[in-house]
Amino acid sequence: MSSDPDDHPIEPGIVGLVYALETLRVCQPCWSCEGHNDPAGALHKPPKVWFFARSVMYPDLIAEYLADLGIARKLASPWQVRVVRWDDALATAYSIEPRIDRHDVPPLGRLRADIRKLSRTMKYEIAGIARRRIAALDRFSRARR
Repeated sequence: MSSDPDDHPIEPGIVGLVYALETLRVCQPCWSCEGHNDPAGALHKPPKVWFFARSVMYPDLIAEYLADLGIARKLASPWQVRVVRWDDALATAYSIEPRIDRHDVPPLGRLRADIRKLSRTMKYEIAGIARRRIAALDRFSRARR
């Protein structure tokens, strides 16, 4: 999953989420960070995974999955999908990352716990969301005939 595993390995704290995204087989991870604290112990860089998607539908599925987890309060912090700039590519890049409120910055340990939860549930939950969307489209299509 890393183009240069010797000099630029995937950091251990984010590898599960990178792998979960890769197993969707419709999103190609291109960069990641496990998150880092500054010398004083405060969050300096939040964890995130950047990826390319074959269709805008896939980031939308991931965003719905993250929103569902947030509504159900299954994560310590809210997470989001954002469009990001990737200079070397013609395709649009996206990021999965926590939505940080500068007045309530979560500790890195809580964000890494969220990463572990996302890593365990992403593939199956997103597949369920996709199945529900397809079923709704089928119902709509049958109703219009």
